[in-house]
Amino acid sequence: MHQLRPRGCLAKASQARSVLCFMAIPTHAWFVVGEIMVLPNSAMPKEGHYFNIVLWTTFIILSYLGWKESGAVLPDTDALIPKGRFGTPLLVWAINNTISYGLPLVLLRDKMMEQYAVDSFMAGFTPDVKFLIDTVLGNTGKLFINNTAGVIAICSVEPTNEDTLYRLS
Repeated sequence: MHQLRPRGCLAKASQARSVLCFMAIPTHAWFVVGEIMVLPNSAMPKEGHYFNIVLWTTFIILSYLGWKESGAVLPDTDALIPKGRFGTPLLVWAINNTISYGLPLVLLRDKMMEQYAVDSFMAGFTPDVKFLIDTVLGNTGKLFINNTAGVIAICSVEPTNEDTLYRLS
């Protein structure tokens, strides 16, 4: 049976949806790997980690199915730098988002927390609570990086659509 495909503006929107589904796959995979890495040394109940692994894996499968259903569009590696009227603000945002927040929260959480003098605040917490706070901050950094990559990927398939670039900026 012949499947109807959207044309014009709707076709571009489906490309953006497809790329977003594609970019969700490595995002969820990063969370699965993170759960597996903390599993042996975690003081938290193993069942919670197992639930998270199953949950993120389910999201990977759903994202893959959504990506295939929406045309399996990949980011255009030749157009990863946003262009046009909103290109420069998006590029500055992406660099700032990754360097100022994403990477420090993933790689340098302790140093970043020292900047805000939270040592006295954290002093009374148990190791389990400190582990949860550290995990939330690390996952927030992962989301900063992955959301930035998703925005850049969407820009790559719609580099001249000012409506999309405006909405993303």
